[in-house]
Amino acid sequence: MIFHTIPMDLFIVLSYFRMKHDYVEERISYYTKITTPFIFITMTYFYMIFGNPPMDMPYMCWQIAMILLAIAQCGYLADIEITPLNIPNIVFKVYLCILIATGLYHTIFV
Repeated sequence: MIFHTIPMDLFIVLSYFRMKHDYVEERISYYTKITTPFIFITMTYFYMIFGNPPMDMPYMCWQIAMILLAIAQCGYLADIEITPLNIPNIVFKVYLCILIATGLYHTIFV
């Protein structure tokens, strides 16, 4: 569990400061000041999903945190226009819409 928790928490904190730095330098139009603490806390308590059924609160919060993290990272890459494999920016924006729709559907109906 520590092999997942510590690297993910480090990634979340360092990603937060990277986005904040780019926001101050006006390279991006936003940074995740509100969602980052939620993502950090749910990743830190990731180990609790092993003692609870998948439909309980820790697992649901972890899923929401993973979706928010993916949205933040894809939005960041689309905003600074650094895309892997020279993927067009519109593909990232379509992927973000699909990711948001899938996250909402899964959170509400499943």
